[in-house]
Amino acid sequence: CLQAIRNCELIERLVYVSCNPTGSLVEDAKALCGPASKKLTGSPFYPLRAIPVDLFPSTEHCEMVILFERVGLYKKTDGATGACAHESTPGGAAE
Repeated sequence: CLQAIRNCELIERLVYVSCNPTGSLVEDAKALCGPASKKLTGSPFYPLRAIPVDLFPSTEHCEMVILFERVGLYKKTDGATGACAHESTPGGAAE
């Protein structure tokens, strides 16, 4: 599933919810953010924001919600690839 997400360039942002922040989150973040490979051909993501969520206050367990964004999302392309070019505006919104 992560391979399909990483390889689909149409996915620019990803909200990831982990119930295992010290286990599967680490491995999944490596797949999403690591360098391209034969299997992971899409542009990598980077973690933009992370927020712990305490759904069970009587336990030590917490969830982690992370917003991932594609590397280079707000940089213009040269137009040769046919990819969409986004540019950051002063208000932080994409054009």
